[in-house]
Amino acid sequence: MNIDAVIESLLFVSGDGITLSYIAEILEISEAEARKYVDKLKDFYKQNSRGIEIVEYDGYVQLKTPEENFLYVTKLAESKRKKPHSPAAL
Repeated sequence: MNIDAVIESLLFVSGDGITLSYIAEILEISEAEARKYVDKLKDFYKQNSRGIEIVEYDGYVQLKTPEENFLYVTKLAESKRKKPHSPAAL
């Protein structure tokens, strides 16, 4: 099992974030081990200037877009809002 990849998947699917203790529970590892993996991923994204980063707030770990990409992500979100609904969606 590639623990880094599993953690990435958990963070991607969780959307609003997931606690470190819940990551540890799902992976059946200690919270200290989960912390090491999350920190390793944080460093990887930061050192390689990736399009996502890992942040922590109020006890939750979450994927987010780096500030320098915010303008582009906002443009995408705005263009999706302006698109008319297809006949199938109506």
